[in-house]
Amino acid sequence: MTPREAVATAQESHPGDLQSLELTTTRSGVVYRVELATAENEADVVVDATDGVLLDSRIERSDSFDPADPAISLSDVIDAQDAMQSANTIIDGPVESWTLTHSDGRLVYQVDFEGKDREIDVDAFTGDVVEIDD
Repeated sequence: MTPREAVATAQESHPGDLQSLELTTTRSGVVYRVELATAENEADVVVDATDGVLLDSRIERSDSFDPADPAISLSDVIDAQDAMQSANTIIDGPVESWTLTHSDGRLVYQVDFEGKDREIDVDAFTGDVVEIDD
């Protein structure tokens, strides 16, 4: 299942603007965690990355004092594979998870590596490594 398909599945059950997208491994397998927002609600939706089944969803009222980040458009960003390749130029090893999210006013892929206590932030538009968190 592609990231676009995971977002579409999440939006079928909870319409809203994409705020973040994560691909990670859990005890039950590989999943996408999709965060969606409307003016009234925030939804966290978990979609199985293998078969696209909606596994879980939680809805909370939006905090009117905490404005949402701009909506993410997957058609505007580089592919997650490209972001992981950029991160692999700094740390060579298997990726544990990645998250497409806003960080410090910038849209980035945050890439975590198996067995490493480091995170690499890759600019989601250019593919440049912008931060290395130790």
